[in-house]
Amino acid sequence: NGDVVHETSTNGARTCNGDRRSNSNHGKLPIALYSHGLTGNAEIYSYQTMNLAANGIVVLSLTHTDGSAIGYQKEKDGPFIPYDHNIIKLWKKDNQTEYVRARRDKTSYRARELEAAAQALMKMNVENPVELEMLGISFVDKLDIEEFFVMGHSFGGATAISLAARKPDLFKYCVAHDPALDWMPDDVRRALLSNERFEGSDVPYHGGTGGYVEASDDTNHDDDHDSSSIHDLDLFFLYSHQWVKLKWGGPQFVQDLFKRAQFGRPGGPSNYGVVDKAQHSEFSDSCMKTPLWLARATGFTGPRNPIETAEEIAHRTLKFIEEARRSRKPTF
Repeated sequence: NGDVVHETSTNGARTCNGDRRSNSNHGKLPIALYSHGLTGNAEIYSYQTMNLAANGIVVLSLTHTDGSAIGYQKEKDGPFIPYDHNIIKLWKKDNQTEYVRARRDKTSYRARELEAAAQALMKMNVENPVELEMLGISFVDKLDIEEFFVMGHSFGGATAISLAARKPDLFKYCVAHDPALDWMPDDVRRALLSNERFEGSDVPYHGGTGGYVEASDDTNHDDDHDSSSIHDLDLFFLYSHQWVKLKWGGPQFVQDLFKRAQFGRPGGPSNYGVVDKAQHSEFSDSCMKTPLWLARATGFTGPRNPIETAEEIAHRTLKFIEEARRSRKPTF
């Protein structure tokens, strides 16, 4: 089973690893970052992250400091960082475009936090932090930085995709659960959903809410980052039935890219999927912690047992990870 081996409220990070040895580079452990959704935190995705840890993946789940988290303390015994209620006022004033653009700015901030966490993990592979040393724990020379996943749910999915698009050489895999594509910054939406990739499509993409702030005459944004692209990575976007039905998070665009083989590394195992009869909130632990009679009455949980839904999400995510890692192994 996976276990929490380090948790610090100084940077809001939760790191866990499993006891199953990896079959990656000389027994080293693959690593993953997980970014939470709006009103979430590092702890509320324990079912999904601990499932990864139980299968030999070192996971760092981050609590973001942009005001999107609930109940976050920057320092132990310190004051709580308040949830940002100001940004929602834009929505209540029926100013949807300004609201979405404000969220896009927050996504950029979160992506920088996620990148800092990635750098911290890689540093842990060569130098042991004092905090871990005191606990008798070390990841020095145990992490496989060639097997790096970036993952997230909802707002966190947009954050993970944004970092992958801006730093495609840092990761090989990106997993997004119900990603809020419309909250991704302009450059990221152009990279993932470029005009070139929608040529001949019956589901054209025109930039999302409010379009792009600045027009561009470059239809191919796959080459903006040292000739690397997010579509050089293996991608897995898994949506809830709720978001697909409501067309929230842009699932129709991802499905179209996938059907036309324009999604992810050419010839790779990139995939698009839907969890049947599932609600958006069921990617986190929330539905399993809420009394079922209340969750069903409020539409928080779908008609299925939320534990079974969580198990399916975990199984399909792990299946993709195993296929993606296997597809990159050299054959002799």
